[in-house]
Amino acid sequence: MTETKNPLNAPASESIENGKLSISKLGASGAKFRFWSDNPEVHIGNVWIGEASEPKIEQKPGKPNEFILTVSKPTVESWLGLDLYAQCHATLHDTDLTSPKTFFTVVS
Repeated sequence: MTETKNPLNAPASESIENGKLSISKLGASGAKFRFWSDNPEVHIGNVWIGEASEPKIEQKPGKPNEFILTVSKPTVESWLGLDLYAQCHATLHDTDLTSPKTFFTVVS
């Protein structure tokens, strides 16, 4: 049996630098997180920002292999000081997939 490489990319955000999401650097629209796979056959089922095992925000995407999650600035401000992560679940044919976690801390 061969091991298949996970086709999901780690979630990304231009707002995160060196593991920190700085509220002072956010625009009025907040922070955007990209969840995606370069494989068009991957179907992302749900995405979330979480703390430990508790999701803070969870949504189901419309486009099969990519989703942009926009988090409002007031929501990000409510996360000040929290250590969080972004992650998603997806399927490829009959295989369940989980993306790598992207860890970040919200700072002022």
